[in-house]
Amino acid sequence: YHRPEQPCFTAEEIRRILEAAAEPYRTMFQVAAETGLRAGELCALRIGDADLERGCISVRQAVWAGKLQSPKSQAAYRTIPISGQLVGRLRGLVNGDGASLLFPTRTGRPQQSQSIISRNLKPLLAGLGIKHGGFNAFRHANATMLDQSGVPVKVRQERLGHTSSRIT
Repeated sequence: YHRPEQPCFTAEEIRRILEAAAEPYRTMFQVAAETGLRAGELCALRIGDADLERGCISVRQAVWAGKLQSPKSQAAYRTIPISGQLVGRLRGLVNGDGASLLFPTRTGRPQQSQSIISRNLKPLLAGLGIKHGGFNAFRHANATMLDQSGVPVKVRQERLGHTSSRIT
C-alpha cells in the first residue's frame, strides 16, 4: 500500500500566504504553520490558551462538527512554544477575556475549518498560484521543518500531539 503524498507548503509559500492574508486569518495561518496544530485544535483555541508572557500555546480542546470537545487523544493535550513575532501578532489581535475563543465567528461560535479553507485559504492560494492545501499542509510543513532541523522524533511526536512515534 502506497499512501499518496500529503500536501505540504514550503517555507516560501507560507511566507507568501502570511504576507497576503488579511487578519484574523494571517494570524490563524501563522499559528497553524508555527505550531502544527490540527484544524480543530486551532479553531478551538481560547484567548487563555495563548500565554503571551511565557510565549506558548496550550491545546486543551478541539472543534468537531461545530462542537467543542476534548482533543483527539491524551497526547493531543500539549503546550507548544511560539516565536516572539507570533506573540506580538497575537497581542495585537487579542481582546476579550481568557474564556473567549481566539478566532471566533461573528456570533462568538467556533469557526469551521472547511469554511475558512473554502472562503479564505483556497481563493488566497489561487491568487498566489500556490497548489491547493488546507490546514494539514501547514501541519505537514511544520513537521517537515522540524525533521529537516534535526529535532528528535520524540520531541516532534509530543509537539504534534501524536500517540506514537510511528505516526510522526
